[in-house]
Formats: sequence, C-alpha cells, structure tokens
Amino acid sequence: MKQENNNWKKKFAEREKELKKWWQETENVSLTAMETAVDVQLAKLRRDLLADLARELEEEGEDGEQVCPRWR
Repeated sequence: MKQENNNWKKKFAEREKELKKWWQETENVSLTAMETAVDVQLAKLRRDLLADLARELEEEGEDGEQVCPRWR
C-alpha cells in the first residue's frame, strides 16, 4: 500500500512538473495566436472530411450504394 502511495505521489509530481513547464512555454501566447492555431487545425479537418466525402462519392458508382440519396 505504501509503495502504491509513493508511486502515485511520484506520478503526480511528474505531471505537475510537466504542467508547469507547459504553462511557462504558453503563458506568453496571446489569445489571438491560439485562435489562429485552432482555426488552422479546423481548416485541415474540414479539408480531410471533404476529401473523404469526395472519395466515398466516387466509390459509390462501383458498388451502386448511395452515400446520401438527398444529394442526387
């Protein structure tokens, strides 16, 4: 039991150290910079989703199954 408690304390201390390091690295980042980074990631996700959808629509003719009948 004591060993488990010590392991937990050690893991907690490591995590706390990681969080402090992360905070020091990011505390000077402006909200605008964070929003821009999020927008970039969302744009990448949108492109990936559209590419996947286009691929599915192209493959649709091969097996005859429609992905979304309303689009026809």
